[in-house]
Amino acid sequence: MQTKIKISAIILSIILMLNISISAFADGDNNTIIVSAEVPAVSAKSVVILDADSGQVVFESSPDEHLPVSYLVKLMTLLLTAEAIDNGKIKFDSKVTTSTSANKMGDPQIWLNVGEQITVDELLKAITIGNANDACVALAEAIGGTESDFVSMMNNRAQQLGMNNTAFINCTGIEISGQYSCARDIALLSKEILKHDKIIPYMTTWMTDVRNGQTNLVNTNTMVRDRKSTRLNSSHITRS
Repeated sequence: MQTKIKISAIILSIILMLNISISAFADGDNNTIIVSAEVPAVSAKSVVILDADSGQVVFESSPDEHLPVSYLVKLMTLLLTAEAIDNGKIKFDSKVTTSTSANKMGDPQIWLNVGEQITVDELLKAITIGNANDACVALAEAIGGTESDFVSMMNNRAQQLGMNNTAFINCTGIEISGQYSCARDIALLSKEILKHDKIIPYMTTWMTDVRNGQTNLVNTNTMVRDRKSTRLNSSHITRS
């Protein structure tokens, strides 16, 4: 199967392990990428490849199957944070006070202390680069008041986006019965996040630090690490 996609917008939504053989090369004449996907190579339970500009599905396999999504739940936390920033509810430099609930979150975490103040910018780094559960809860409480109220916001936003096979129970992705999503819904969520240009650099940074250099963060995603544009640090993150 060959599909031409604009070079500016390709996103892959992956549930569990994806082992799909994909080859791509640039077509210099019309500024497109040609993607070839071989169906027999797919071993994942659920896959969607989506053109983020048009919403066109390029490839799918069991796209609506309910599956545990683990830390991909954090994508909705990031989206609601981005929207809260756009709406002026919070700012990148707003300080968030750590609650007992946030402090009690298990690994992965950045070990926030009760009463500690940390900026939204630093919490975003901790989530996207360090996958920190305590940072997620701290942001959720800053925006929603409580994690429970924030989760209600997550589910409402999911319905607005047409994520009809998704149920959120927490904001972190910590495994819990009854929390699930599917490849199609995560693709829709990812597509929406790409509208927020100032959030994207957080997700493409390999190394940075928070707390004035006291806590180092390293992205374990080797695809991010190996990209030359993101190898060094988060100096390309710009905020206002």
